[in-house]
Amino acid sequence: MAEAYSWLEKLSLKRMVVTDEVLEPISRLFKNFSVLVLSSCKGFTIDGLTAIVANCKFFFVHYLVLLLCVGQQPETDF
Repeated sequence: MAEAYSWLEKLSLKRMVVTDEVLEPISRLFKNFSVLVLSSCKGFTIDGLTAIVANCKFFFVHYLVLLLCVGQQPETDF
């Protein structure tokens, strides 16, 4: 998928379970990735978000939009 969509810059997901195992490859495979919108998503931790921020050279923390992420503990999960 990364080869076919190497230009991917933005990903918006809504009402899904998004695990760290999904976020980490995104951070490595899409070199121009810069915007992540997770609306009412659950299942990921700070580790998955850290991978996105650390590995995506065009990603800025203020572009991370977390909307109504439910059922998670704010200390470690989003």
